[in-house]
Amino acid sequence: AFAGPPAPPPGVPESDVRVHAEPELAARSLAEVLELLGPLAPPQGPGVAPLDPDGVDAAEVRRLLERARESLGAGKLLKAIVDLEAATARDPGDLEALRLLAQAFTQVGNDGRALNAYERILIIKPDDPQALMATGTAAAAQRQYKDAIRRIAGALLAAERNGTPLTSASRVIGGRRLRGGLRVIGVDVGALQKWGDELAALP
Repeated sequence: AFAGPPAPPPGVPESDVRVHAEPELAARSLAEVLELLGPLAPPQGPGVAPLDPDGVDAAEVRRLLERARESLGAGKLLKAIVDLEAATARDPGDLEALRLLAQAFTQVGNDGRALNAYERILIIKPDDPQALMATGTAAAAQRQYKDAIRRIAGALLAAERNGTPLTSASRVIGGRRLRGGLRVIGVDVGALQKWGDELAALP
């Protein structure tokens, strides 16, 4: 039986737990929790039309991407960002350019611009594990726990389903954020064995 909210995760005040705890979520499986929370709101943004692969713009995007990769390899992050922004301006649907742009912004400490790039990825590919994980951990840091749970769980499940690897660091951070968010909304994290092997193995 649910006897009240569990202890909050580190850095979360008791008052926040009391506000967010929902007894009907206690001892549920993760799949049940996600179903009760409802689907993640679809990303909002303009549609993206593919470029003609033989057109001038596509050729210029390939040139900019190649130059950006060289800059990244040489540690010239700001130079790479300039080329990647130019590439995504010409082709807003280029997932590789957006991913590299997000990673470059993260490396220079501009988390806001990195998250914007990840959100743009989700408009094109809503189940992208890296983008879901990045935006989910950011949502957890902002105490948007339900959104964080949907995104992080979606990232882990999508990575498992699609065979798309996530880095060990992102799995560890995501797993901790996921557990913390579940505790905050009143889920019995002790029932972890009900969640499936891919989540039970998280640190």
